[in-house]
Amino acid sequence: MTSFTTCPACNYTRLPTDIAPDWECPKCQKVYAKITRDFLLHDLAEQTPLSEPRLSSQFDSTFNDSNRKYPEQAVTLTSTKETGMDRPVLKPTTAQNETFAGITYHLDGELVPVLTVELTPGQSVYFEHHILLWKNPAVTVEIKPIKGALKRMMAGMQIFITEAGGQIAFSRDGVGHIFAMHLSQGQELHIREYQFIAATQNIDYTFERVKGVSNMLFGGTGFFIDKFRSLQGDGILWLHGYGNVFEIVLGPHEQIDIEPGGWLYKDPTVRMETNFQKLSVGLLSGFYLAMNRFTGPGRVGIQSMYLNMPSTE
Repeated sequence: MTSFTTCPACNYTRLPTDIAPDWECPKCQKVYAKITRDFLLHDLAEQTPLSEPRLSSQFDSTFNDSNRKYPEQAVTLTSTKETGMDRPVLKPTTAQNETFAGITYHLDGELVPVLTVELTPGQSVYFEHHILLWKNPAVTVEIKPIKGALKRMMAGMQIFITEAGGQIAFSRDGVGHIFAMHLSQGQELHIREYQFIAATQNIDYTFERVKGVSNMLFGGTGFFIDKFRSLQGDGILWLHGYGNVFEIVLGPHEQIDIEPGGWLYKDPTVRMETNFQKLSVGLLSGFYLAMNRFTGPGRVGIQSMYLNMPSTE
């Protein structure tokens, strides 16, 4: 994702003490990628004479030139003329010898992908139960103590932690997409329940039960949102989405409606609410269309094959 030391919009220079996400200006709170997109689209408009009709083929040609000139911004230039909103962008599906925060990992496979983590002595990760695929015999596994563990375990999530060095691999029993979220110190991410795979030991984990929404949508008692925050240095969070996973970056007050089972993660700055639209098919019949509305600023992850798993108290 695009990040800057100096904001292109307000010329504010980031300080080491700033806690705003690396994709957002701490002063004007604008998303760097969207600032760059607006500048590029303005340049394209200036380059096109007013007397010439702007055909889609002409725009695509100029757009491709801008991709070559600005490779980092190429994936964010997906706005439509009608709405001005970016299309969600596909997350990377593979990784080889990727290293962040001192941890090296690999993502392999297509239908049911596998995450392999290389642990050196002193490094450890914690992970959800039922996803361990294989490990080096030198890697030992224990239960990780967490606050409110009994309530969370009864809802279907039990946490394990590794000890000692070696290789360990994880895979969820379902067709989908495993990907990494690199969290800088102080960053936090909110995850839909049953989407967590693993995290480095320095990432703090808490959870929150959201009641009411699931009662209306799925006939359940509510659902959990897992909260991860990198408190001690940088860390890695690995997630699993069903189908493929896409990400959209919302600007301040920008909104998107997502099917309730389709959202996967969001930044804490993104507000989520449930909206209902009544659709009538006759005088005495009809149904309600339920959508989760997300309001920026921040990132939202979307999974293309959503799966609603019931929770229990």
